Amino acid sequence: MSNTKKVLLAITSSALSGLLLFLSWPNLSFYPLLFIGFIPLFYSFKLLSEHPSKFRTVLWFLSFFLAHYTWIFLSSDWLRDSAPKTFYLGTFLESLSISILAIPAIYISKKTSFNLGSAFVISVFMMFELLGQSWDLGTPFFILGSGLSSAPYLIQCYEFIGIEGGSLLILLINLFLFNVLIRLLSKQKPGKKLLTALCISLMPFLLSPLLSADTNSDKLFVSALHYHENTYNEKIHQHPEITIRKLFKTSSKSVNLTKSELLVWPEVAVSNIGWINNLYEQPSSKAILDQLANFPNLTLCTGGYGFSLDPNGKDNPYAKFEGGRKFYYLNHNIAVSTNLKGRIQCRGKVLLVPFQERVPYLKTLPFLNNMVEVIGNELMISPLETGDEQHKTSQGSTYCPLLCYESIYPLFVASRSADNEFLVILSNEIWNKNIEGSLQYLQTNIAMAIQDRSAIVRSSNGGVSAIILPSGEVAIQKTSTAPGVISYPIPKKTEATVYESFAGTIYKLSIVGFFGILLFSVFKSNKP
Repeated sequence: MSNTKKVLLAITSSALSGLLLFLSWPNLSFYPLLFIGFIPLFYSFKLLSEHPSKFRTVLWFLSFFLAHYTWIFLSSDWLRDSAPKTFYLGTFLESLSISILAIPAIYISKKTSFNLGSAFVISVFMMFELLGQSWDLGTPFFILGSGLSSAPYLIQCYEFIGIEGGSLLILLINLFLFNVLIRLLSKQKPGKKLLTALCISLMPFLLSPLLSADTNSDKLFVSALHYHENTYNEKIHQHPEITIRKLFKTSSKSVNLTKSELLVWPEVAVSNIGWINNLYEQPSSKAILDQLANFPNLTLCTGGYGFSLDPNGKDNPYAKFEGGRKFYYLNHNIAVSTNLKGRIQCRGKVLLVPFQERVPYLKTLPFLNNMVEVIGNELMISPLETGDEQHKTSQGSTYCPLLCYESIYPLFVASRSADNEFLVILSNEIWNKNIEGSLQYLQTNIAMAIQDRSAIVRSSNGGVSAIILPSGEVAIQKTSTAPGVISYPIPKKTEATVYESFAGTIYKLSIVGFFGILLFSVFKSNKP
């Protein structure tokens, strides 16, 4: 085969890899393809590793970029209708970043071996998943382990290995299968070591159907409001009690509300919660307490915008200036839990959608402000430094309210789940013009429920509301534009999962692998 044909075949293989990953990803969910989706990319890597051209590094970068970009571009196409700037910029930057990290793989393969170069490629994917959960420009949308969430029976092992463990096994299975195919095509036997490694990698998925969640614990009855309306305008922002009465009226139509321990409303359902440092005196809190008088055993968890003074606001590009009263303030996306028996509990959103809710590095790079397309009520959101990570119902059941985007961060969710009996997700997706995005969120939440063996109550405005059991089963969901309440008895989590005791360790080992392989190849003598 000529060198030109090898290059064309390498590029074609990379494109095929991206297409297979797209087909395997929620919502298409031909999930078995995830176990072979990287095989064409490894083949491209092998062809280019053997290519004599001095441009093989550039060709590898382009091939890797093509595979990754094809995958995430097609899989997140739902975002293009709502936020085209974010879509094009985000998909390009993410693929560019991981492709740059993968460049040394060719050098490593040429100087050491193809297998070590392939191990480096795996460490790149794993390290990038960690990076996507750790910096302001990252996103955890494309964590490989969550791609199997459309087959919950296959990922029951996640309570032991986590979603990150699933990502590693998927990559290893692809690599081992590739090596088996190469040897078979070369009319060689795969070898016992290779087949043993493949079987060990497959074993957790094969044993998963035999595992199950504990359903013998105490249960509580919960309800979630499904809504489909823009909850912000100037009138109701100034008079939040209008919204609160309306949402209570809609919620009260459910016959299950009187026996529910918790009612969840969507993210930013109340556009003006008020000043966080004095919640009891805010019109929103008074209106909620007034309505709860009819439901003495009910706890309401609602999302909303809360505000705090910022004494350094003049130097803070995220602060808003109140001209009439001459002060700077910050806008927070918060979850507030209220009942008649305890104090008002509040936690703020700390993981914010880049270029939609908050522009990263705005003080250093002010021109990035032009990249914002959807930021709710046109106020930059700032994280709330203090808050309650554990909320309680009036009966003492504990939960952590996660705010929309936060719920797709596996490590973050694991840290919040470990100390609570269940999780709550408040989501605002009315801005999204395509339900596919919300369905992808839901699939990710399913993987989280299994990883943490925690029931999840999801209330959405404009998306998918659902109650997910610790087994990953969606007990009930609602997607229509008609508002309504979904209710279901959920089990309380009694102890942390095995995975939660070492969450993030596999990712950290991938960093060691990345730099260890890189340093080893630098100091190793050239292959004979």
